[in-house]
Formats: sequence, structure tokens, C-alpha cells
Amino acid sequence: MYAVIIAFIGAGMRLFSYFNFNENGTIAWYAAGQLLICVAIGITVTITVLVSKFLWRDLFTLIDTWGAITIGFVLSFFITYAVYNDNDRFFTKSSRAATKNFWIMVA
Repeated sequence: MYAVIIAFIGAGMRLFSYFNFNENGTIAWYAAGQLLICVAIGITVTITVLVSKFLWRDLFTLIDTWGAITIGFVLSFFITYAVYNDNDRFFTKSSRAATKNFWIMVA
């Protein structure tokens, strides 16, 4: 539950950076939000692996966990690669980047 709260706050901070893309400090809000999301992912992965390995003592669950994490990272890479191109710059065309990032988050 703490990881969900941390990820929610991080996503809110990233969204706030898109709302205020004309103001100073956009990269700080975006980076702080992304850092919180990464911390939440780290907490979730660590707890899932520890619970699967030591509490349930289930090797198949542990293998499924690593498989799901890998598939999620690969899918997110391909979705991001398909949406963005070399002409997109976050801070020069931030309104277009915000729209694209919204659809990436939806996907």
C-alpha cells in the first residue's frame, strides 16, 4: 500500500510538471516524480521477490514474478519507442510531449 501511495504522489508530481511546463523547475518536478515512481517499483519488486522466495517458498511464483517484470519493461520500451521520434524534445515541445506521455501512461 505504501508503494501505491508513493507511486501516486510521483505520478501527480509528473503531471504537475506538465501543467507548468512554461515555468521554471519543470525538470525538477518531473525528475522527483520519476524518482518516486522508481522507488515504488523497487519496493514492489523487492517485497514480491522476498515474499515469493521466503514466505511462500514457491519457485514457480518467483519465476513468474521475474517474467512479468521483464515483459512489462520490454512492452513499455516498445510503446515508448513507437510513440516518440527523434524530432520530439521534452522541453522544446512540451505540450506535444505531455500528450504523448499521457497516452503512453494509458497504454
